[in-house]
Amino acid sequence: MVLTTSPQQSFQPRKEFLRKQGTSHHFSLVTFNGADILRLSHFPAQVIAGLRKLFEEQDVFRFYREDGELQVAEFVLADKMWSGKSTR
Repeated sequence: MVLTTSPQQSFQPRKEFLRKQGTSHHFSLVTFNGADILRLSHFPAQVIAGLRKLFEEQDVFRFYREDGELQVAEFVLADKMWSGKSTR
């Protein structure tokens, strides 16, 4: 038995499986790597510049690197600002 489709018949997926065209996703992500590294992904340049200026003024800034293509900025800070200290 051979199944054939006529030119008049075409496959129509259900609407919940159709992707909406033009739906864009915008996000920013902050990660803390270790006790002294702050990584920012997909942040506006003004935010990154503002943080860099703040860290330099507070004298907690040790190193900075950026990958413009991947939209990632990484700050290595002199202090371990968010490391938890045990109270035991």
